[in-house]
Amino acid sequence: MYQLHQNTAKQRLTKSYDIIYDSSTYSMNGASGKQAVSVNLNQVFVIPEVAGSIITLRHGDMPETGDFFVISLGYGSCEGVLSTRSGIIRRTAISSRGIRYAINLMQDELRKDHYLGFKTEHQLNVAFQRGKININKRTLDLTSLRKKVLKSYYSNIIRPALVNAFQDSDFETANKLYIVGGGAYFNELTNEISSEFSDVLNVIVPENPHTMAVRGYCINTQKQAPNDVAVGVDLGNANTLVCVSKQSAGE
Repeated sequence: MYQLHQNTAKQRLTKSYDIIYDSSTYSMNGASGKQAVSVNLNQVFVIPEVAGSIITLRHGDMPETGDFFVISLGYGSCEGVLSTRSGIIRRTAISSRGIRYAINLMQDELRKDHYLGFKTEHQLNVAFQRGKININKRTLDLTSLRKKVLKSYYSNIIRPALVNAFQDSDFETANKLYIVGGGAYFNELTNEISSEFSDVLNVIVPENPHTMAVRGYCINTQKQAPNDVAVGVDLGNANTLVCVSKQSAGE
């Protein structure tokens, strides 16, 4: 999808915008009133999510210089690849279903015994993260069910993709595997990955794994346009994150 739509995305985003905002948010005396500001986007760069995370790992606060694997566990998709000093190994690249797959499994299981009413996908996602849900004035503990569906998600979706993409020769040069994305916060899932690869790789969940991609977008923009304000935007299926370069913003 990235290759198909990247040029169209660039064309549609590269233009001027009039942004209206509530100035009271930034006022010391709380004075209200709508303000407008014009913003020109001079250059737009569209890159894959996993590529953004790799940029952060290699050019962020603690630059990684060696070869490593990275798995990005997003809500809509799961991506993975081997990153080397010379670039990514395209043969190892995977793109498959994301955490939504596990949430749909949870929804199907709950419907067997409970009426979910008009609960939205967002509400189910929040309940999945919290590990509990309110149904018919009762609070149900979802931790056991979440562990079950995440194990199924790994066994049926993630593991087959990794087994097909990662070969024994790839482990000869890389000894680390980074897990990033919002799904990295689910220990039930990261433990499955660790159990699979701990004998051959050092499995690492970096700090704030859900921000790895958006920070990489911002770093990439700053490198490409060092004289402009650099902004990274991660348009996710569940959340949208924005990162602004401190150096570019004059902070």
